[in-house]
Amino acid sequence: MKRSKKSKIILSFEPAYQIIYWSICWLTFFIAVIAALEYTAINWISIVFGVLTIGLVALTRTIHLKIEKEQLIFSGCLKQKKTLSISAIHKIAFSKMRVIILLNSNDSEQYRFYLNQKNKQIFLAHMKEHYPAIILEEQQAASSEY
Repeated sequence: MKRSKKSKIILSFEPAYQIIYWSICWLTFFIAVIAALEYTAINWISIVFGVLTIGLVALTRTIHLKIEKEQLIFSGCLKQKKTLSISAIHKIAFSKMRVIILLNSNDSEQYRFYLNQKNKQIFLAHMKEHYPAIILEEQQAASSEY
């Protein structure tokens, strides 16, 4: 029995938000470590900040893109699910870095999201293999990614 290919891809934040978010994660982690090293007994500050750090890291793993039944489903624990039909996509523009832009058939509406390099390659390979009618175009010009 063949296993189906991974259809769940973890999304990234926009670069500016990602820097801020991971800075907050590291800050809470170091507060937990400092509080644990400061006292010889177990203290609640280190436990609370340790749990907060674990929660923040786990929260990033819930933001993902699913490809199923000719639909792209964007979801996260704090956001509503957004569904986009693959048949409405005419072109996928991507950069060398992290940006993926989905354009519909009349190029009036675009959907922009960010993937790390590994997930970007998985997404583009899946789209190329299963949906060859969609145009894949690499953007050469520097965009406002960063």
